[in-house]
Amino acid sequence: PRDNAPTQRSAAQAPDADYDGFGPMDAWDDSALHLPEIDVTLQDSAVIDLALGAILRANDADPRYPVVVVSGGLLSRIVDTDSTGAVSVEALKTDSLRYILARVARWVAPSKDKEGKTIYRNAKVPTSLAPMVLEARDWPGLPVLEAISRVPTFTPDGQLVTEPGYDARTKIFHATHGLDLGDTTPTPGNVKRAVEFILDDLLGDFGLADASSRAHALVLALLPYVRTDIEGPTPMHVAMAPSHGAGKTLLISAALRPALGAVNMRSLPRDDAELEKHLVT
Repeated sequence: PRDNAPTQRSAAQAPDADYDGFGPMDAWDDSALHLPEIDVTLQDSAVIDLALGAILRANDADPRYPVVVVSGGLLSRIVDTDSTGAVSVEALKTDSLRYILARVARWVAPSKDKEGKTIYRNAKVPTSLAPMVLEARDWPGLPVLEAISRVPTFTPDGQLVTEPGYDARTKIFHATHGLDLGDTTPTPGNVKRAVEFILDDLLGDFGLADASSRAHALVLALLPYVRTDIEGPTPMHVAMAPSHGAGKTLLISAALRPALGAVNMRSLPRDDAELEKHLVT
């Protein structure tokens, strides 16, 4: 709160400010918003419900950039990780959630003026609120985030998602700002050029042994874009070569880097027992 001045109750109105980027709270000028007021002296259950309602309302300001999401069963937020525009998901802690709560609502407590009338003055977010919200384990209405993608993906019904931000159909946040796809119409000519680009330009110098190897390399490069269309598990990819230094690691990196960026890879042990532990533990 900026001061201890009285405040009047008013009907909740949707925020009328736009925000950009992955940290929308930092872009909000809360003095320009008609934030809902929450009385900190109400019962805990009521304050929790009102706090979650305020978060939902903040998310609705622009559903593409939700303030709070649920990821891995935890309350989380999407954050910038560096100056390159890369983003990641971060589980909320008590302090970070309390900061968000302070920005999505006006917190007040009843008081008496000189004439004995009840007025509401600015108050702090209750210190016990954030831990209780985090422990709820059930946050109806909050968007579920399953992945962050650097590239467009397809919805289960085959629609290409090109808009940056969160897509409720795929439950994926698309960090695709500034991406120019060009002509994506699947004409025979466009499909032929796309396949040639992957197999000849991108992977053509790797000396793939046969048509089967080329097909598997092509599928590896395409899988991140269509994974949401596939129900259940997909095959594991292993690159094998007759000698060291043949380019196995570079092959995997070249196939996956456009979609996933840097990829962590491991060499498989030769011992069967060690290989089993490597795969299942």
